[in-house]
Amino acid sequence: MKKSSKQIKRYRSSNDFLIYHQISIAVICLLGVIIYCNTLGTPFAFDDYGDIKRNSFIRLTDLDLQKICAAAFKSQAPTRFVANISFALNYYWGRYDVTGYHLINIIIHLINGILVYFLALLIFQQNSNITSGNSQPLDSTIPLMSLTAALIFTAHPLQTESVTYLVQRMHSMAAMFFLLSILLYIKGRLVRIKWQRWSLFFGCFIAWGLALGSKELAAILPFIIFLCEWYFFQDLKTVWLKQNLGYFLGIGVVVGLVAFIYLGGNPFDRIMEGYKIRDFTMGERVLTQFRVLIFYITLLIYPHPSRLNLNHDFMISHSLLNPITTLLSLLIIVGIIGYAVFQARKQRLVSFCILWFFANLVIESSFIALEMIYEHRLYLPLFGFALLGSFLLFHLFSNKRSRIIVAAVIILILGTATYQRNKAWHNRITLWSDVVSKSPNDARAHNNLGIALAEQGEIREARFHFSEAMRLKPDHEDARNNLKYFLEQGGYFDKSISHYYEALKINPDDADAHYNLGLALAHKGNPDKAIKHLSEALRIRPDFAEAHSNLGGILSKRGNLQEGIQHLSEALRLNPDNIGARKNYEFALRLMEKAKTSKDTNHSPAEE
Repeated sequence: MKKSSKQIKRYRSSNDFLIYHQISIAVICLLGVIIYCNTLGTPFAFDDYGDIKRNSFIRLTDLDLQKICAAAFKSQAPTRFVANISFALNYYWGRYDVTGYHLINIIIHLINGILVYFLALLIFQQNSNITSGNSQPLDSTIPLMSLTAALIFTAHPLQTESVTYLVQRMHSMAAMFFLLSILLYIKGRLVRIKWQRWSLFFGCFIAWGLALGSKELAAILPFIIFLCEWYFFQDLKTVWLKQNLGYFLGIGVVVGLVAFIYLGGNPFDRIMEGYKIRDFTMGERVLTQFRVLIFYITLLIYPHPSRLNLNHDFMISHSLLNPITTLLSLLIIVGIIGYAVFQARKQRLVSFCILWFFANLVIESSFIALEMIYEHRLYLPLFGFALLGSFLLFHLFSNKRSRIIVAAVIILILGTATYQRNKAWHNRITLWSDVVSKSPNDARAHNNLGIALAEQGEIREARFHFSEAMRLKPDHEDARNNLKYFLEQGGYFDKSISHYYEALKINPDDADAHYNLGLALAHKGNPDKAIKHLSEALRIRPDFAEAHSNLGGILSKRGNLQEGIQHLSEALRLNPDNIGARKNYEFALRLMEKAKTSKDTNHSPAEE
């Protein structure tokens, strides 16, 4: 039977779009690889050490289920078990070779770019159907508009912190499952076969679980799905809201259960507990977030590398009028959200993108006691910006050639800025030098730059930055301990020991201070006190590999070989790459063997 001309035309059209999708995926991947190819050797930095390098649970040497579970649920953030498992698998494949970690981060980012493309296709198509009043075939403009949105998302310099900063895989991985979950939901709404629909809905739920297991930001996903349903399938009808009130209550219960899992039975106490380690109150954080949100918007529009910073030194708002920009920021935000709400029917896609942006910042830019500002928090909100930017671009320029040229120029500028921004992450000195140059009054930045310089043997410059950190923040314990340690490196043991004792008066449970004091006392020839403080460091932090190593070495040299070997074995278990521990362990074994040989000789029968 011959195919009709309509069937042939439909087949050719479908085939053309399939080829276009394949080309689009290739373009997204090529762009991502080019702009992130200079990050493969970027070393561990900042929180990478706590969550990856010093996390003994992710040191997976074989694919044992018990060890995988330990990596998932015994790491510092057990609620982020999916991301923890990914770090453990990275260690299994390449230990601490950063190339493997960066490859996975880049691959996740590329997958997200592809998900953005297909999700944009669905949203643009649904918006087109609503605008025209009926179901329309896929317009050739929509794939190009979707590709533009995906390329903006992939190339934007703000994404570097979620891609190049290894530990922020938690954020990009959560975004990956988040986007997948929405994509599966919309696909489920569009299919008519019942079992296929419910299979897609089940996949949507599983993807949400994986997103939550990567980072808590995914808790907002039910609201985003509600927005998608109400905007693109229910035509913003209030009648639908009333008819499905029971479903919304059920979703509220599910979200409440998620909050209970993460915050426990006393969420307010849990939240307030977090403010004990902050230098701002809950009220100050909420007020400051109005200005932070406006700053985020300016970064989206003008993301020059000179404005990007790992550790922004952001002035705290103490009231609506102090500074006055707090009130102005609040009024601007209310105006933007008000516009989105009241213009929802006339400007549906614009409204949706605005609400997407603010909704995806609700958790991390609200009253929870998190750090004040981080660029990686914009990773998922940037989808709304990319969608809106592409939509406006294609409506401002009616000529196809003009659209392509302007889109190409924008993406080229964004990609170049991302490549340049990644140069700041080249090594720890370039990274923290960049932070100090942009946030000169940030004590943490000076301390971290001091550590990076000291590791390269630049002791004098390191001491300057440790001193500067203490000048800016006199109670900065890490800077104090680091300064004392490097005073020891210059031979100033008496001065450093007095500093350590002073630090322990302020905080008796400072494991690092006990550890460094123990090393200083050992250098001064006082092993008994050194053993006391190293043991105290281990009481406070049992998995302190360096403390086990040094305590084991001192005990072995003092003849307590059995206990010394136990500590050295534990140090090697916690960190198999600890060269000092391995040398001390081999030395202790030789001493034990020598003692055993001597004992056997003394008890051997006399020759006849």
